[in-house]
Amino acid sequence: MLKTRVVGFAGLFVLALLLAGCGSSPAATVNGQTITKTQVAQEQHIQVLFAGSHGKGIPAQTALQGIVDRTLLLQAAKAHNFKMPAGQISQTQSYVRNVLAGQLYPSRSAYQARLGSLSLSQNQVDAYVADASTAHAYLLQAAGGIHPTKGQIAAYYNTHQSQFVTPPQDEAYHILVSSRSLAEKLLGELKGLHGSALLTEFETLARANSKDPGSAKKGGYLGWLKPGQTVPSFNKALFSLRAGQLSGVVHSRFGYHIILVTAVKPAGEQSLAGATGSITGLLQNQAVLNGLRTKAKIKYFSPYKG
Repeated sequence: MLKTRVVGFAGLFVLALLLAGCGSSPAATVNGQTITKTQVAQEQHIQVLFAGSHGKGIPAQTALQGIVDRTLLLQAAKAHNFKMPAGQISQTQSYVRNVLAGQLYPSRSAYQARLGSLSLSQNQVDAYVADASTAHAYLLQAAGGIHPTKGQIAAYYNTHQSQFVTPPQDEAYHILVSSRSLAEKLLGELKGLHGSALLTEFETLARANSKDPGSAKKGGYLGWLKPGQTVPSFNKALFSLRAGQLSGVVHSRFGYHIILVTAVKPAGEQSLAGATGSITGLLQNQAVLNGLRTKAKIKYFSPYKG
């Protein structure tokens, strides 16, 4: 149901999957290594998969740039004999599989159907995670020796302030059932309850009735949600509620929901002090990639541009 992104992998998965044996025409070469148009299309499919049930793809040019950057990082990792432990890669693959099948998609079967519709296999996804994890880990190691100045950090903050506006968030629970009649019956059992009594009964009903496998065992708990992370009808109802308020019956493609909001965080703006850590990491990563790009021999083929 949710379109939440895989925690900790947002930057990781803008990097591309390099598939061996692709037989299409070239899109680019990086230090003599060919990236094909087939690989670009494959990367677009991977990005759709990781965007969740209602995810949209990325432009081919964006996909290609991700592949180029990832190729540069993997080439540098190989040159410096950098490798991730096999056990760590295996754990990451397992974690990602569980998040995809348990959070980004309403069920494991829905996830498998999505794989098929995108002409992807689990082995391809696992290979993507392994390579992207290695590239990301090398990037972090290389970035550790770069130290942006306070002036550089402040300059970035002042010219990118829209990035540091925090959206409103709601802490939410939900019950998902297959019929409106059952949803209305459960809603009737909750009416008239308030505070801890409402939450306790809601959790009990969610465990007994909700068909959302990811949240039912947690009493319907979804965590903190931002606008746009859920399907439109759910999103609209969610952000119309106040803390402690119960929704009516909300219909979506997944069924019928009852939503409970337990806390609300209003929109705000992150201070320079609060943003310093994330800006530092971003500038470090940019410096590593810019250094690799400057030294590399990169050639793009039509219709792509460098």
